Amino acid sequence: MSCPTLFVVADESLGWQETINFALLPNATRSVIRSNHWLMASNPTELNRAVGSWLATGAVEFARAAS
Repeated sequence: MSCPTLFVVADESLGWQETINFALLPNATRSVIRSNHWLMASNPTELNRAVGSWLATGAVEFARAAS
């Protein structure tokens, strides 16, 4: 079983995220945004853009798979 997953990472946290968490979520869509580890407080605009873009892409892919 699998489900679409978005993993948003702050560029300031990228070093340790790559070594630890990327291996745990190998099939996740990854988006690196300019931010510190407080994504929602540090760069909410970029976080919203990343999530919105992923949702739009996922909705299209999900619709194709369902038909």
